[in-house]
Amino acid sequence: MGLQERLSPHLENLSLLASLDLCSNSFYGMIMIEIGHLCCLKELMFELNQFEGNIPPILTKCQNLEVMSLATNRLTGGILREFDAFPNSNDLRGQIPSSLGNISTLQVIILVNTTLTGSIPSALFNRSLTWVNLMDNYLSGSLPFDLCYRWSNIQMLALNKNQFSGLPLETLTQCKELIILGLSYNRFQESVPRDIGSLQKSISLLNKIELSLP
Repeated sequence: MGLQERLSPHLENLSLLASLDLCSNSFYGMIMIEIGHLCCLKELMFELNQFEGNIPPILTKCQNLEVMSLATNRLTGGILREFDAFPNSNDLRGQIPSSLGNISTLQVIILVNTTLTGSIPSALFNRSLTWVNLMDNYLSGSLPFDLCYRWSNIQMLALNKNQFSGLPLETLTQCKELIILGLSYNRFQESVPRDIGSLQKSISLLNKIELSLP
């Protein structure tokens, strides 16, 4: 069952705290603004709880924050523009903010099972992301032909259950670090390139899409 209570505002006294992992409990109430005072915080993991309300903007003051996961809570409202990992499985809506491309530490995007729409902002393709999980949304548009050049270290690309319609699959053979590729249930009509087997890593193709095999 785990812990079932509100967070203590005295957490801000842990000024050297680098990781705060409270996953799989029953914490409830609003996310405290005091967490924004933890200047050394790198990981904020609040998955599988009962937090509600909006994401406090003061969390953007955590300048060293690298990973944040608020999946499976009761959060509402829009996404703060400054975060490098999205809270998923909440009632978040709107578009992915282009200002995320300004975050120098951006490596992971997790945006699963929300109601976000629109395309992936071009600014995000200028960062060396390693994990991009955008499954089960209403995102659309095309991906750039030089995707693997911009995301040279990409290891996971999961676009399942969206409305994407353009993906230059032949360029995926240049994603040498790619391990997981998910394209199922979109509007792609491209053919799988013959040399996709040249990728150095073992790719798990999470696809049930109607693609033409060579």
